[in-house]
Amino acid sequence: MPQACSGNLTEGRGEMAGKPEKVPSFVRFACSELAWVLFVCVALWPAILSAQKTGAHIILGKVAGPDGRGVQVRVVLQNEIGVEMDETYSNLEGRFNFRYLEKGSYLVVVDDPSYRRAEARAEFNTTSLVASVYISLKPRASPEKRSPPFESGSSTVSINELRTKFPKKAVKQYEKGNASLQRGDAQGAIPHFEKALELAPDMYPVLNNLGNAYLQTRQMDRAEATLRKAIAADPAAVDPLVNLGHLYYETQKYGQAEEVLLRGLTKDPQATLAYFFLGLTYVRQGKLPAAIQNLQKSLIGGDPRVAQAHLILANLFMSSREFAKAREHLETYLKIRPADPQADHIREVLSQLRAESNP
Repeated sequence: MPQACSGNLTEGRGEMAGKPEKVPSFVRFACSELAWVLFVCVALWPAILSAQKTGAHIILGKVAGPDGRGVQVRVVLQNEIGVEMDETYSNLEGRFNFRYLEKGSYLVVVDDPSYRRAEARAEFNTTSLVASVYISLKPRASPEKRSPPFESGSSTVSINELRTKFPKKAVKQYEKGNASLQRGDAQGAIPHFEKALELAPDMYPVLNNLGNAYLQTRQMDRAEATLRKAIAADPAAVDPLVNLGHLYYETQKYGQAEEVLLRGLTKDPQATLAYFFLGLTYVRQGKLPAAIQNLQKSLIGGDPRVAQAHLILANLFMSSREFAKAREHLETYLKIRPADPQADHIREVLSQLRAESNP
């Protein structure tokens, strides 16, 4: 989740200078094969992009551990420029599937803290409607701790202020929990926040951050109950509303997500993460003009937590063939995240776009 937490490519249509417009193959895929791309960020997590469910193609897959047995892990589907389009979890036998896909090329990725990153490509370039992939995992030397794809809003109330209102031992546990969150260890933060609440049940920033930690570890029922307590404990706070909106987005309760996030924006019209998750919610609902407007607002302050908005906007603009705008967002994203795992591929995409624009 961003510490939520988590443009159009147009050169025009038709003819230019008397010649039919030439469109790079990756753009043709994005424009003609996808009606739109949906971005989701799991609270881990990541928010995720999901293609409109109109296609007839299916990816069937299996994930196996070092011993060849099935593994239960999160599996992500990416498009040609590395943007997450959908996600699922493999079952006890390691099996998973992605359905309703359009013809084209996809990357299936497993990037679990306990295993090395692994991926497999699935392509629908023949008459077959089904593609099969097999992913074999190798353990990491030590489990990796990381920040989720989408960040969530963590309260950063003055420690001195808290010490005047709550027991020192509770404040100490709050600090330890925050340190764990900053290291990307949401699971490790939970015991500290729970201990803080045993000492100070109404400690409002702890309630928010504990709800955030539950959200990142996919304990959705606990997260919702805790965030509601945080809202009741501090009605003026915006972070619990953003996190609750993020939770509703993750659980596909888009109407509730929209309502909660709009409430947050009435309290703070500059709440970057509220605009970001509201934009994602509108994408999921197919309200693309509103999605673009809110995602663009999330970028106004240059907050690096919502850098993914550039990739989402690039995809939306490619789908409407606004190539110049899409190129601008991809270039900006690379400036913010030059070491992104998909950076080399995005650079290739940009190179193709520039070449086509300057024949």
